[in-house]
Amino acid sequence: MKKIVIILVLLATMCLYSQHKIQIIGVDDSVNEYSVEDITNITFEFESRTLAIVMTSDNEMAEMELDNESSITFDSENITLMGVNSSEKFELSKLTSIEFEEINIENKYPFGELTVDEIIVDNLINPWGIDFLDKDNLIFTEISGRLYKHNLKNGKSVSITGLPKIKSVGQGGLLDVTLHPDFDENGFVYLAYTVEKDNRYTTAIGRGKLVGDELIDFEELFRGSPLLEGGNHFGSRIVFDNDNMLYFSIGERGRQENAQDSTNHLGGVLRLHDDGTIPNDNPYLDAPGAQPEIYTMGNRNIQGMFYLSERDEIWAIEHGPKGGDELNLIEGGENYGWPLATFGINYNDTPITDKTSIPGYKDPITYWVPSIAPCGMDMVNYDEAKNEIDIIIGTLSSSHLHRIKVKDYKVTETVRSLEGYARFRDVQMSPDGYLYAATQNPGRIIRLKAKN
Repeated sequence: MKKIVIILVLLATMCLYSQHKIQIIGVDDSVNEYSVEDITNITFEFESRTLAIVMTSDNEMAEMELDNESSITFDSENITLMGVNSSEKFELSKLTSIEFEEINIENKYPFGELTVDEIIVDNLINPWGIDFLDKDNLIFTEISGRLYKHNLKNGKSVSITGLPKIKSVGQGGLLDVTLHPDFDENGFVYLAYTVEKDNRYTTAIGRGKLVGDELIDFEELFRGSPLLEGGNHFGSRIVFDNDNMLYFSIGERGRQENAQDSTNHLGGVLRLHDDGTIPNDNPYLDAPGAQPEIYTMGNRNIQGMFYLSERDEIWAIEHGPKGGDELNLIEGGENYGWPLATFGINYNDTPITDKTSIPGYKDPITYWVPSIAPCGMDMVNYDEAKNEIDIIIGTLSSSHLHRIKVKDYKVTETVRSLEGYARFRDVQMSPDGYLYAATQNPGRIIRLKAKN
């Protein structure tokens, strides 16, 4: 996480209370006393989300979260704190202390059940992917081929133009949206979408530069091969790693054998440089006849991924058939076994295989029988000291939020929330640590909160 830098500014050249003493209590519980005049020459830097707690002599108190746009300003008689979601003004003569505390996201989302905090956007038609332009603006897709940005402060949504030609068919259409890690500098927005030629379809990945309400200079970076008839299993989740490598999933298009055939792109995770070129260390680069973009094989249909930067790990959820949904740790060159090994069966209840594990193939961290139909996931909390990850997963057919705690790569706790509320297409943490979800039937973007 980037450092949070708070600069205190003296707005008036002559301050009536320039010698007034204020206690500053740091995140390490250090206590220092400064005059107002001294404070204006100090820059505070914090390594994580930070809470400012202001106390006055008549026992007034204000708490607010700080980010890189926050400020603490003085004029001749008052102090004003501008936080993430609010601002407060106090008489300078009554100010006694400002205390800074690190905020753990768990303060907002302790492990447990979730509920709806607010409906952010309503009456949508199958929203599929969410990302955040900044803490005040999100960007989301509708599978029909529309891309929107939404201002969380004024509640207005604006349609973004400049999109490529997109084919909405079956499970395909405009699917995931992800910003480049350096979006603030380069403006790149990446899309996963379905393309068509001669009534055959595949997944494509492209990017454009967001300027105002338009994607300019949009270019297709990748198109899966082969194009096939039918509208199933397009995959389409996108993540970046610490080196700005681009990873994305493609399903096996409902044809099991594709996931074990390296001459096509289907049924796995693929990896590219952010400009669409092929990395020279991709694991199948030198395999005879193999597609050079392949990073993993044997994945039926991945519709949820996140990147854990602290551990340089990609986590993914994968649809099984009837039973056999999987949570996997994605590692280059691995084969995850579909359809040679699975905990699922065919939809007509006949067996697919008698194997659930094969030596030399990668086993899932966990699996679900019956299916939950996982779609979209993100990390809520990460405790490095405990080696513990708190993961939220959207589900389709089981229509709930599925939350798991994973310790040492084993699931230790599970909580289900909002049973029957909707089909959950995506879940994403915002830059300021709030959890949002995209839902189908009803079509909404919602913000979540801890139930208790």
